[in-house]
Amino acid sequence: MPAEAGSSGADSSTSDADVPDPGLEGSSSSTGQGPSAETGQEASSGSTTGADDDGGTTTGGLDTGSSSGGVARLGCDALPDALLCEDFDGELDPSVWQTVNAPGADAVIVDGQLQIQLSSLDNAHAFIRTESIFPVADNRFFGRVMLQITPYSPTGHDYLMSAEGPLDGTTARYRLDSNNSGRLNSRYTHASVPQHGGWRKLGHQTQGEAWTCLEWEFDGATNSIRFWFDGVLDEEMLVDGAVEDPPWVAPAFERFELGYRTYQAAQNGDDFTISYDDLALDVSRIGCPDQRSSG
Repeated sequence: MPAEAGSSGADSSTSDADVPDPGLEGSSSSTGQGPSAETGQEASSGSTTGADDDGGTTTGGLDTGSSSGGVARLGCDALPDALLCEDFDGELDPSVWQTVNAPGADAVIVDGQLQIQLSSLDNAHAFIRTESIFPVADNRFFGRVMLQITPYSPTGHDYLMSAEGPLDGTTARYRLDSNNSGRLNSRYTHASVPQHGGWRKLGHQTQGEAWTCLEWEFDGATNSIRFWFDGVLDEEMLVDGAVEDPPWVAPAFERFELGYRTYQAAQNGDDFTISYDDLALDVSRIGCPDQRSSG
């Protein structure tokens, strides 16, 4: 059962959709190596230089292939003061973004969208990463991105994005994961968390082929996480640092990552495309558009 807002957030269930999880968090070492498809150990230092710490190929860029939280126009021209805005209308700036393409997955820009193209393999993953906005004031930031999964969400345990940084000699992460055929969940991973796969709070159910406006707040000052879907706060996924026991202690955020990872191969052997558009990061809530642009 998912942990309700105000509870500890520790979910002790181990459904078939959640195990095994090669992305096991909990190593106390800090070697600069991330989740390994071979070992399943995770001990990233947050560095994004040199070899890719997820076992894929890291490159410096990617080739083309309203602060009120209300209605917001899409496109970066509408957000000139945002910490970071990316509409994927051209090549990514290699001074801002790095990409990871592992066997079985590719991160490519197609028709003004970032597409994560996944084959049905264990641990298929591809991401874009940035450290350019960090550190952020009060260790707190908001984000907004348009999301579509085609043809439907994979059936197992998957991972979409995170903000990570150092905590007590190792790496902690505030994450957005997916379990049980596309049910999104807040997730926390750190060496101090005794559970396989970290703590989670299950919430929003994804719908294949449909665009969703996804917003989030990662508040390291209060150890809180919030997710909104099409402008509506998901209470089941809320992590409230004032009441969580034990708290989901945030790291000092130093890297943001967006993409997709399938920890287990899809049961039906299908391939998937996860599309992102109109990504923005800022110090206040950005808001969703009333109508999605064409790109």
